[in-house]
Amino acid sequence: MKIKTILFDLDDTLIVDACNYNTPELVCSLLIMQDLGRMAPRAFHILARQKTMLEELILQAGFYESVFPQSFLKTYYNYCEELNIKPNTKIAGAIVEAAAKYFVEKYFLYPEAEQVLTRLKRDGYDLQIFTLGAPTIQNYKIDSVGLRPYFNKINIVEKKTTSRLKQYLDENPNTKSNSILYVGNSYNHDVLPALENKIKIAHLYRHESRYVYHHDKLIAQEHLQTDSKKYFPIASLHEVIDLVENKYIPKMDLIHG
Repeated sequence: MKIKTILFDLDDTLIVDACNYNTPELVCSLLIMQDLGRMAPRAFHILARQKTMLEELILQAGFYESVFPQSFLKTYYNYCEELNIKPNTKIAGAIVEAAAKYFVEKYFLYPEAEQVLTRLKRDGYDLQIFTLGAPTIQNYKIDSVGLRPYFNKINIVEKKTTSRLKQYLDENPNTKSNSILYVGNSYNHDVLPALENKIKIAHLYRHESRYVYHHDKLIAQEHLQTDSKKYFPIASLHEVIDLVENKYIPKMDLIHG
């Protein structure tokens, strides 16, 4: 069936967002290392544990405004318990304050986003946003970069899971899964829910770190073997147009290079 609806993820798909977390992550890691002293783990391990804590909190209660600071606080308390160290209330407060600075006043679109959205809207596609986050923050981002006029519907969800995406399909019976193209950059929050709902997924590579890039390559190689009719790795939003116009050619150097 021809693609009629295109669901776009927001953060690090249409707007630049990951870099806003870099300074808070660094400051929080240093605060934890400073307090734990010689027994402190390396920053890489602290961040890995924090990301696990963040995923757990989102699965439990969804994405709320303070979930990112809470994930660092939970990480700090977890290390204190593990190392039998009494938590320092001043350090805990400093961690929460530093982590809260992930929300910034100014956001930016990726350079190709406006051109691609203009073309797709002109060609009559039903464009929608499907984004994880707190509504006040996500709406602020959308309006601050002028995205709202491009989209027929904006779905802001507190959990991006297979069941939540299925709920979206159930709530929109006229939108069939085989007429949807989902565009997103996250394996856990975009790729898996889409594939498990039999939705075509354009997996957008954003090279924020070498680890993520290497991990995405492994994912791409696996899914190209098993889900080649549903899974499409892309390096740019321009390739979304290639996909809907049946001109898409996988970039093997991107996947295997």
